[in-house]
Amino acid sequence: MGPRRELVSVSAETHRYVSGYWSISGNQKRSGEHYNALLPRSLDLIRGQSLVFFTSGEAVSEWVSDLCAARSIQLQLKERQIEQLPAWRMAEHLVECCRRMQLDAWSRPDRFDGEKGMIHYWRDLKGSGAETFHRMHAIWLSKTDLAAECAQEATEDRLVWIDATVSRFNSRRSNWRFWLTANRVGRLSHYGSQMRRLGRQLPLNASYLSAPRTLWPQVRDLFTAVAEAAYAMPYGNDAETLFSECVQRHPEWFHCIGMPYSRLKGRSALKARFQDGWSGVLNSR
Repeated sequence: MGPRRELVSVSAETHRYVSGYWSISGNQKRSGEHYNALLPRSLDLIRGQSLVFFTSGEAVSEWVSDLCAARSIQLQLKERQIEQLPAWRMAEHLVECCRRMQLDAWSRPDRFDGEKGMIHYWRDLKGSGAETFHRMHAIWLSKTDLAAECAQEATEDRLVWIDATVSRFNSRRSNWRFWLTANRVGRLSHYGSQMRRLGRQLPLNASYLSAPRTLWPQVRDLFTAVAEAAYAMPYGNDAETLFSECVQRHPEWFHCIGMPYSRLKGRSALKARFQDGWSGVLNSR
């Protein structure tokens, strides 16, 4: 008989959600309309829950407050300028690493095939510009720090980071109803990715990260150490590529709860393993 698998349903633990949104002009990845449409839908998914929301500016703060009030969400707003985000300097280093790829020595390819370095070089560095890319990167890379910060103040069992646009994955990955998904005791629960780094599939999508309150500081410290090691690389790393190394170093800290349907296509065994709905019988990844 194998080891006992410890799963706990979301009803057995208390949760606090953490998210954030900053408007960045010149963002080639997503338009303002994209966030305007998806943030309300994302908040629909956590009706009646507790949320810490990081942002800057009176207009966004009022908008988020109104959206949460209409959904009975207990909201704590935290004002934070992008330049004050914990990963501001980290982002500066990693933008420079991306620049060192010098991919424009050759022609821009027609397709990127999910390769993170190429996407960040051509779309974000060359397309949006270094300053805008720096600001976007600072947001992406600050998730672990912001979650760990909230974990120090929280009394709930789990802190759950959700992207402001997490609703874009509705019906697009197995177990996408994260509020019904079981968490592995003592681990960070996450979804799989369809993106790649150096041709290899990434193990983690960072739109949803659910970890015990006591684990977040360890995850933050590991993430920071991995990022600092990556400063030597001429590659366009981001939060998800850094997390891939974190998973390699400490696989026992992580637990995959669902996969993009595109990765499950034609794979009956994995489909059976990641069926929609209550995942209390989900096997280990």
